[in-house]
Amino acid sequence: MVVTDLALFQSTQTTTGMLFAVVLSLFVSIGAATPLLDELCTRAPHIADHMHNWCSDAAECDWDGVDCVPGERVFQVRLRDVPLNFALPIDALSEQGVHTVGLRNCGLSGDLGAIGAIGSRSLDLSENSGLFGMIPTEQLHQMVQLDLASCALSGNLADSLACESVESSLLTVFDVSSNALSGNMSVCEGSSTALCKLHTLKLSGNELTGRAPVPPRIAVYEVARNNFTSLEDVELSPRIIEAVTIFGVERVPESIRPFVQSCDVRDNQFDTVMPGWLANTVAVDLNRTLDCGYLSTEEK
Repeated sequence: MVVTDLALFQSTQTTTGMLFAVVLSLFVSIGAATPLLDELCTRAPHIADHMHNWCSDAAECDWDGVDCVPGERVFQVRLRDVPLNFALPIDALSEQGVHTVGLRNCGLSGDLGAIGAIGSRSLDLSENSGLFGMIPTEQLHQMVQLDLASCALSGNLADSLACESVESSLLTVFDVSSNALSGNMSVCEGSSTALCKLHTLKLSGNELTGRAPVPPRIAVYEVARNNFTSLEDVELSPRIIEAVTIFGVERVPESIRPFVQSCDVRDNQFDTVMPGWLANTVAVDLNRTLDCGYLSTEEK
């Protein structure tokens, strides 16, 4: 009888311990700080001077620029024009679960190439002029959106993208406009390259050469102010738009109507007639430099 009571007591203690462990685990997972937010507040507590509720006892989901999904998990973090003035929080950026991170014009510095992993699918580090390098290819192509505009980046963009070998890229939005990037982008042509799934490509304001690649699913295309000599001629995948306005005149040309929403290809070194997907939408000029204007949609 004593043995039976002892066994029952031990079993009860074990069950109670397991329940306590489960409750403690739930409490920690709900109450624990998100590593990215924790690091930002540790290194820059003055964020609270710019963003309401930051670095306070308020729930993280109540902080300005922080969005959560049901269950109180942080899904998106966006700061803009907040003077962080420190090196990239590399470890925190590898955190899984924070889908969108925006740290635009926050005085960040450091080597993008040092990022060993990126937990976010969407990353905006634009207007941080202290950055250099490029996010490693294996991480870059696991992302969906990347904005590195106006970061004073230099180097060979085509090499950074590893265009010749990537077939499984998830990237749909890629903006590296207004930098000092160079390289012959002809190697990025084709339906199985790093750019193949893009619907937004912004390369304007760099020093890129060769034939400008045109992703087959493109909707927003900006390659102005480079040294491109021609545009890739592709068969674009259908996209639905209502109307196209060119220089104030509404047109719906068959060759482009299902495809491009906006296009800016001005100020390059084009020496050939525009390819079929674009030729009917601009005033073609056979001079060395073509000003192809701006193409946009307007709501009616």
